[in-house]
Amino acid sequence: MEITEILKKYGIRHTQPREELVKLITTFPMRHFSVEDVLCCLKRTKSAISRASAYRSVSLFVKKGFLRGVDLGCDFQMYEIAAVNEHHDHLYCQTCGCIIEFKAPAIERLQTRLCRSKRFFPLNHILRISGICAQCRAKKRR
Repeated sequence: MEITEILKKYGIRHTQPREELVKLITTFPMRHFSVEDVLCCLKRTKSAISRASAYRSVSLFVKKGFLRGVDLGCDFQMYEIAAVNEHHDHLYCQTCGCIIEFKAPAIERLQTRLCRSKRFFPLNHILRISGICAQCRAKKRR
């Protein structure tokens, strides 16, 4: 999808900085990123977008549904493109910071049964498992 189409689809007013940010985000090498990651890339491209403008735009992108915040329990907020795929959860390595996405239909079914049994209507849920990835564990053993 073209950048202007993305902005239009999510009802985001078109400005040059927003266009530049959407272009960067949609071609970002990492699926999960922080605003600081975005700012580092902007710095390398010698972009004129200010730190404040980047933070405001990312906040707007979340509000409009283009981005989704990913709470990893770390000191900063991570984001991902909301429309890329359906619901998934995250494994987060506290040592190296890697993020592993996973889908677990059995967990989804259990959550659905639990909500029904409690007569509770879920609007959304977040499952994040923090720990140490296999590579970091292997390094620790050496």
